[in-house]
Amino acid sequence: MENPKGGFIIKGTFNILSEDTIEITELPIGKWTRDYKNFLEELMNPKEGEPEIEDIREYHAGNRVHFVV
Repeated sequence: MENPKGGFIIKGTFNILSEDTIEITELPIGKWTRDYKNFLEELMNPKEGEPEIEDIREYHAGNRVHFVV
């Protein structure tokens, strides 16, 4: 997708499973699985305030990413 300010917007792939659960099956280009897990863990355990997410489950297989949040 082209960005109006120049360059491109890169997105991953996710599915909404229910009102409070999403499934992430593809990360944006340049994002690594471990780095993304760290990001999700920060949302689950913020230094201040309420957590934005309650649980992270991983179902990765081979070179496929699969988080359920």
